[in-house]
Amino acid sequence: MSRARAALETPDDLSADDREALIEALAAAEDSLRLHPLPWAIDIHVAHIDHREGVNLYAAVSRETLMREIAEFCREYWSEIAHDRDPDTLDDEDIARIYFELHPDEYLQTDRVAIDAPPAALVTGEQS
Repeated sequence: MSRARAALETPDDLSADDREALIEALAAAEDSLRLHPLPWAIDIHVAHIDHREGVNLYAAVSRETLMREIAEFCREYWSEIAHDRDPDTLDDEDIARIYFELHPDEYLQTDRVAIDAPPAALVTGEQS
């Protein structure tokens, strides 16, 4: 992408061979996106809440988003813990930390999980 941007910003600096190589690289990137919705590795953030009704599972692309979802759960059941502070005055990380430290029967686990990119052959359609 940076090569394409540079070529658009300064087209006179691009030789015919470089232009052709860039066009081929862009075509390969298009093919990758068409063949696989996520042709590169990504980390996701996951959480698992055990509570008396069962289990809640959460996944998000950022820790901030994940903790916002967990904090919503905690706010809903805030009255079940012995804490005088209004959860609306706390940030999401603090809400989750306080809630699960004080609740005797509910537990939170969070983690970051790496999802690998598909093998190049899957993305490019190459066969060996």
